[in-house]
Amino acid sequence: MIKLIASDLDDTLLDQNAQLSAENKKAIAKALERGMIFTISTGRMFQAAAPFGRELGLAMEQPIICYNGALIRRLSGETLYEQPLSTEVSSVIADYGQRRGWTINAYFDDELYVSALNQDVEDYAARIHLHISRDF
Repeated sequence: MIKLIASDLDDTLLDQNAQLSAENKKAIAKALERGMIFTISTGRMFQAAAPFGRELGLAMEQPIICYNGALIRRLSGETLYEQPLSTEVSSVIADYGQRRGWTINAYFDDELYVSALNQDVEDYAARIHLHISRDF
């Protein structure tokens, strides 16, 4: 018997327009009716994943897995688990990217920080319905 379904968002649960299809909503509702647990497991930040959990009608106590497992937070906002990269590791990664001229995206306290605003960053933010609030 299946007890838990965990699904990614991009290129899995969402369609090409980054929307939940009626078919997926119906299938998830049916699974929930049968007593299964459904959750989202994504690389996205919590604020970009949670609206889909709400749209699916998930309970507020339902955990959502974000940042590829580095954060587990209930839809209510309660953090159950968090394991950010250390400052040292983050600095090494950011320096590596900057030396190559890459735009660096950093996530802290569920906020997106970017090293530069450019078309790629704006396209990314638009695709996942995210407001870029700060830069570093």
